[in-house]
Formats: sequence, structure tokens, C-alpha cells
Amino acid sequence: MKKYRVLTTTICIFLVLLTLTGCSRANEEASARLETQTRGMIDAILADDAATAYAFVAGTVSNEEFLPVYAQMREMLAGVTTYQLERLKHNDTDASYALSFYMTAQTPEGEATYAITAQEPKGGTGLNAFHLQKNAVVVGTLLTMGGASVWQWCALILGLLAWVLTVIAAVDCLRNAKDSKGMGLMLILLGMVTFSFTVAPAFSLSVTHGYYFPYTAYVTASTGENVLHLFLPLGAIGYFLLRRRFLHPEEK
Repeated sequence: MKKYRVLTTTICIFLVLLTLTGCSRANEEASARLETQTRGMIDAILADDAATAYAFVAGTVSNEEFLPVYAQMREMLAGVTTYQLERLKHNDTDASYALSFYMTAQTPEGEATYAITAQEPKGGTGLNAFHLQKNAVVVGTLLTMGGASVWQWCALILGLLAWVLTVIAAVDCLRNAKDSKGMGLMLILLGMVTFSFTVAPAFSLSVTHGYYFPYTAYVTASTGENVLHLFLPLGAIGYFLLRRRFLHPEEK
């Protein structure tokens, strides 16, 4: 009977994780789509291809309304030779899905920074909003810890400890688990969950299951956004709670 209780518990854990996975797939698909469109918009602006840039927002504004905005973005991106995008947060509502980015670019004068927000309508195609701001400052991500506060360093250390726990669980499962080794690894990997709390300007919560942002960070931006990404190794914790059962699956 104990064996069946353990099996039932494991199945319940997987059902919860699969629920989280279902939510994150939709978010990840939308995020990937918005990142592709954002890169396309930036590349078109840098190439001075107004027609291609307008195609991304053609369903929202007229060409006459877009051209002055396009000229402003051209001016802000003047001199950019190469750039990198880093996702910051997403905002999912009934009407739209938005994703913000931190962009670092190389210019003849040195490095320039930008904040970008791209938004698409639910059930529609293309962008219904695209905002570009120059001289954005972001602190708290893995690559932007210069000038970070004590709380931001604590968040980063907490995320590293969560990764250590995940690696220890995976190695322990590989070395010691018997017939349940595959199930143990699936539990550990599928249980990598990140909660994102937008603290300012308005509170919101999102859940991401997957591997795009698997670390803890408290990110502050000059645009006024403060976001806490909290990586929880739920799978590793579940594995250690059921460890004796994974190591000795023959027990009844």
C-alpha cells in the first residue's frame, strides 16, 4: 500500500507541474514571438527600412501616424552597430500580452542602453504597441550587478543556492536511484519554476515553468519598474522529500 501511496503522491506532483507547464508554454510562445518582432523592428529601423518597420504595427496605426514615431526611433538608434536584448518581464492581460527588454548597443561613442516594451493583442497579429526609451539603466540581472544593493546581492545568492540544490538532487538521482531514476530526473527538471512579482509601478504576479529565467534576481529599472524573479527548485525539494522511495522502489 505504501508503494501505491507514493505513486499517487508522485502523480499529483506531476499534475501540478504539468499545469504550470501548460501556462508557461503559452507565455513562452508569446514571448518568443514578441522577441522576434522586436528584433525585426530594430533591424528595420537600423536599415532605414520604414516599410518593413511599419508592417509590424500596420494593424494598429496608419502609415502617416507611424512615420513621425519612426523618425524619432531612428534618431534614438543613430550610430548603433550591434545590440543585445535581455528580457525583463511580461504582462499578460485579457486583451494583450506585453514583454519588456533591456537593450545594450554599441555605437561609435561607446555603449548605449535602451528600454523597450513590445505588445501584441490577444487573438491578433502584429504589434499594437512598441515603446523605445534611450539611456535606460537596469540593475540586478546577472550581467548588470554594478551598483547593486545588498538585497539584490542576497537575491542573486539565493538563486545560486537554489541551483546548487537542483544540481545536488540531479547528481544524487543519477548515482543512487534505481528503477525510478528517469521519474526522479523528470520531477527535478520539470519542477524548475520561477515566480515573477512586479513590485512597481503596479503589483502583478506571473509564473514561468522552464529554463529561460531560472535564477533569483531583484531587478530595478530607470523606467520605474521593479521586478522580483524568484526561482524555486520545487522538483529538487520534492525529490528529497521522496528520496527514500526513489532509492528503494521495491519497498511496499
